[in-house]
Amino acid sequence: RLPRTDEAPRKAASHLNDARTLIGILAIAEDTARDDFDSGMKALELGDRKRAMFAFERPLQMDVPWRPAHKHMFSEFGSVLRKKRIYALALRHHNKALELAPNDENIWFNLARVHYSLGNLDKALEYLRRVLNANPNMREGQLFMDYLQQKKKNDPSAGPPLRM
Repeated sequence: RLPRTDEAPRKAASHLNDARTLIGILAIAEDTARDDFDSGMKALELGDRKRAMFAFERPLQMDVPWRPAHKHMFSEFGSVLRKKRIYALALRHHNKALELAPNDENIWFNLARVHYSLGNLDKALEYLRRVLNANPNMREGQLFMDYLQQKKKNDPSAGPPLRM
C-alpha cells in the first residue's frame, strides 16, 4: 500500500467537524445565557435582587467565543435591564453587544439611552453623534439628539434623577 500524500480531504473533514462542534457549543451557550437571564427576571419578580443580579451577570462571565450574531441577545438583555432601571448591568450588556458588533448604530443608540438614564448627557450625546454620522436618517436618533441638546441648552447640569 502506498503512503497517502494528499491530506486535504481528511483536514477538510476535521475542520467541518470542528465547525459543527462550535455551532453546537454556541447554541448551548446561548440557551444557557437566556435561561440565566430568565432566572434573573424571575428572581427579580420574587424580590430576590441579589440572586437576580448574580443571574444577570452570568452571561457576561461565560467563557464562550460569541459571534457577532449574538449581539442581539446581549442588546436585548441590556434593553430589558434599562427598562428595569438596572443601569450598570444594562450598560455592561450593551457594551458586550458592542464588542461583538463595534459599528452597529442600534447598539450605540441603546448605549445613549442608558447613559441618559444614568445622567451622563455628554456620553449620551457622544453615542448619538455616532448614530447620526453612521445613519443620518435614523429618526429616533435625531429626535433624541434634539431633545438632549435642548435639555442641555436649558440646563447644562440637567439629567434624569438616578434611580436604581
